[in-house]
Amino acid sequence: MLFFKRIYPLFFLLFLICTGLQAQTNFDKAKLSQLFDSLAFHDRVMGTLSIMEKGEIVYNKAIGKSLLEPPVASLPNTTYRIGSLTNMFTAVMIFQLIDAQKLSLDTPLDTYYPQLPNAKEITVAHLLTHQSGMYNLLMDSTYQTWYQQPRTKAQMVDLLSKREPIMNPGYEHGFNPTNYLILGYIIEDISGKSYEKVLKKQVIKKAKLKNTSAATEYTSATRSYYYEQYAWYLNSITHPSVAHGAGAIVSTPQDINRFMTALFEGALVSQRSLDTMTTIDDGFGHGLFQFPIEGKSAYGHNGGIDAFAATVSYFPDSQTSISLCTNGSNYSLIELMRSVFKIYFGGDYDIPSFELYQPSAEELKQYEGEYVLTRSPVKMTLRVKDGILMAYSTKESGFPLSPLQKDSFEFNAGFIKMDFLRDGQQQISGFLMDQNGRPYQFQKM
Repeated sequence: MLFFKRIYPLFFLLFLICTGLQAQTNFDKAKLSQLFDSLAFHDRVMGTLSIMEKGEIVYNKAIGKSLLEPPVASLPNTTYRIGSLTNMFTAVMIFQLIDAQKLSLDTPLDTYYPQLPNAKEITVAHLLTHQSGMYNLLMDSTYQTWYQQPRTKAQMVDLLSKREPIMNPGYEHGFNPTNYLILGYIIEDISGKSYEKVLKKQVIKKAKLKNTSAATEYTSATRSYYYEQYAWYLNSITHPSVAHGAGAIVSTPQDINRFMTALFEGALVSQRSLDTMTTIDDGFGHGLFQFPIEGKSAYGHNGGIDAFAATVSYFPDSQTSISLCTNGSNYSLIELMRSVFKIYFGGDYDIPSFELYQPSAEELKQYEGEYVLTRSPVKMTLRVKDGILMAYSTKESGFPLSPLQKDSFEFNAGFIKMDFLRDGQQQISGFLMDQNGRPYQFQKM
């Protein structure tokens, strides 16, 4: 399977919308534990949740296994690959260089990599806000042949120099891990040190992190697993050098919370830099995203690499940070985090049944066909392959849709949920797709 062997470009923003919720320090920890115990009992999620309030860990829960063969139980200090959450760390190191006047937001890319397309027009700010328009290496036709192998900076830059840009710099935002790959290289170029050494000195020590590192070889005992045909399968490993400043970090939810707290308390960058990081345009900040939750704002990021997933939300008003890391899931992480927020903020919540819905291959065939996005030329093809409903777009590889219930499916790694629509004759007429909180309606052709 090739589905989870990428840092998904889809994995860029989680909007969690909860209604009528007020922060509660004395939240129902027993209910939160009951939620995670039920997920573990039904074998739906493997991972760790951590909640920090004003610098103190107030809740920590690990479920499932960090390794299935031989079985090793997940622990509160189990480490996970955090994928694109690495971007926050990379952005902090870039802003530290800006604070030290060794770099500026207006510095052009050709200062360091003149051989890259549009290097004179692309700035550091474009890279930080995903507006560079650079080619996305994860979409390269050769990616599957080298993503598990060590790659040098020279190799990656050379490949980029031979690929056409996606769009002009500054034209629009488009999440692209290539931006932070290049920022990671710039950190090394200016400091004269490796990314992992700068991270250790400038972030890990300053934020007092305990179990965080930038992997050069992935040696952690934790492995990730994808769920298919009602069984867990070991995922392959993207080499850390391929991810670099866009996804090489290994950490724990506790350390991610410590990092967010240190960032907002001023321990890592200047107030001016933090203000820039949290300035949001079209949903994008400079290394951070903003999550609106009923009148209050949380800042954070999502990440995914291989079958690992991670998310963090920091609430400045209450100095609360909530982070989840998983190494396997066959339950919607969007729904899981919504549940966590409802319980934490004291909303009404009943723990659902986590029984698996298992449609037959014949039942899945009714969803096959060509679909087009309303008022757009974007098309998507759905096909059943080896008993799995697969979705294919014109620009991306196919991804699997896991059934939640009749007419409802999800692609967990991409934070995508699809609800199919039926006409008066009960035939499939289209679907509503929720991707990171943004709705899209497709009609069947």
